[in-house]
Amino acid sequence: MPESDAQSTFIGVAICLCANVVISLALNCQKLAHVRIQQDGEHDADQGETFSRAKQTAQREHLPLLAPTNAANGSGTLDYGSSGSQGGTQTSCERSSPNESRSRSSASPTKPRKNRRSDSSPTTDYLRSKLWWLGMGLMVLGESGNFLSYGFAPASLVAPLGAVALLSNVIVSPILLHERFRPSDLIGIAFAILGSVTVVFASKDRDVRLGPGQLWDAMKRLEFVIYSAIACGSGALLAWLSTTQWADELVLIDVGVCAIFGGFTVLSTKSLSGLLSGGPPFELLKYPITYGLIAVLAGTAVLQLTYLNRALQRFDSREVIPSQYVLFTLSAITGAAILFRDFEDVDAHRLINFLFGVLCLFSGVFLLTRQSSD
Repeated sequence: MPESDAQSTFIGVAICLCANVVISLALNCQKLAHVRIQQDGEHDADQGETFSRAKQTAQREHLPLLAPTNAANGSGTLDYGSSGSQGGTQTSCERSSPNESRSRSSASPTKPRKNRRSDSSPTTDYLRSKLWWLGMGLMVLGESGNFLSYGFAPASLVAPLGAVALLSNVIVSPILLHERFRPSDLIGIAFAILGSVTVVFASKDRDVRLGPGQLWDAMKRLEFVIYSAIACGSGALLAWLSTTQWADELVLIDVGVCAIFGGFTVLSTKSLSGLLSGGPPFELLKYPITYGLIAVLAGTAVLQLTYLNRALQRFDSREVIPSQYVLFTLSAITGAAILFRDFEDVDAHRLINFLFGVLCLFSGVFLLTRQSSD
């Protein structure tokens, strides 16, 4: 029995590692698609500007060097270059001065509208990119693998291994995006690898799989009710603070909302994955708890994505990414420890090693994000 549990855990770890590598590849494919679209847009803009200059030059070359004016002597003939000091009127063929031309062109209402459309068009151009859709397909595949890994390994083990996506990004991005690989990144990679290995070997071998009735009983325990109330209250408070000016100064507000509800995403994912691995999937449709877990999974995933994007709009990624990873991991580990009691039978030595591995992962993530942003 212990050998079977250990094999199941390592299967979950292997699936999780592969899934995070696929997710990193997916993100780099989508980023490469955005880069190519931006480069194509800049190239088209340069060509358009060159064509516009050539057209204006050609128009000027068709005009006479001296504009014709009506003579003031009433003869009806056209005198080129006359001063018109006696009130002669200019014809429509006369060229205006450069200052007047610039003022009329700047007052034209059509050009600003055209510029606004060209500025906003790249926001949807990626939907026509095959490379972007390839990245989306890889993202779905990777997230499906993460979902599957929760059915084999404890949630407190799977959640910290999300750092593997950042670790593989350091290797994939120089290949696909030709980004610079710095020798100092090796320190962050070493910390991430050390932390991942330590977390895997320090976690418990036995994974808790609860049926519908057992899962409902676990959710009704006093400690989980208190945890859920505190987490939801804190998330609601931070969500309100996100609408104030404090959110522009403190990165932990939006990231905190993302991490708190991300912990519930992990718990619902782990619960659904455990239910699916425990029996026929269609049997689960008879239990109301299945629909509740699906609702929690969908709702918290949307909230997590929303507030993560808000944080990225307000702050630099080198502040958001490590903060989100640390708080999300702590939230997932705490929730799993309360709901599934992941650390109930773990001795002090293994618990200390597990915490050491998590700290190594945190350090590796901070080093990798700091170096990649500098």
